[in-house]
Amino acid sequence: MPDGEYTTKWQLVGNDDRYNNFNVPVEIGYVAEKTTKDGAPVTNIVPGQIKVQRNLEDTVIYDKLAGIIPVDPEGTPIPGVPKTPYKNDPDNQTKVELNQDSPQVPTGWTIEPKDKQPEGVTPDPETNTVKVTPQNSTEPTKTVYKKNTPPIESEVKTSQTVNFVDEEGKKLQPSNVQNDFVFNLKDGKPINGDSHTYNNVDVPKAMLQIRMALLLIIMVHMYQGKR
Repeated sequence: MPDGEYTTKWQLVGNDDRYNNFNVPVEIGYVAEKTTKDGAPVTNIVPGQIKVQRNLEDTVIYDKLAGIIPVDPEGTPIPGVPKTPYKNDPDNQTKVELNQDSPQVPTGWTIEPKDKQPEGVTPDPETNTVKVTPQNSTEPTKTVYKKNTPPIESEVKTSQTVNFVDEEGKKLQPSNVQNDFVFNLKDGKPINGDSHTYNNVDVPKAMLQIRMALLLIIMVHMYQGKR
């Protein structure tokens, strides 16, 4: 098929007024144009021409098929993924198959939703692939994937401190400090719970004794004030 053309010659045979239809062969990787060089319609056949007193010749022209190209959101092809050529429609040499499978992409890429895909692309999140119905058999279809971003992990340390002081703020006992819990975060969200309750803190007996003594002093003053 030199220069993308397939040529046949019709010759006058018998008394019929029209030549036989000509079968159009499938050329893998190519698609036949919808009309011949002289304007005859092309499907899987070219209709036979009306017989005249001379040899007739016409040409079926084939164009190279494009294919499916996985790209990132900026339109750059994903490294390591070859272009997948469109598949010929075996019943019509001017068309390609519908709902074609896209190639698999490497781990670390996720298919974008339908509203971010070109026309004719239907994404399947479960398989991370798409079905493609080419809108133009000689133009590529770019299926859009986004590169997965590793989650940002961090931690927040927490503590609880209970101080024991008198009414003037003087420390009476060592503070009770608990600092054994850390929030683990992934992309700013806790993954080991939204909250944490520290253990109860026992009030030292000495504090109770001091409190009782203060109450007793207050009561004595109140009693003396009433006398």
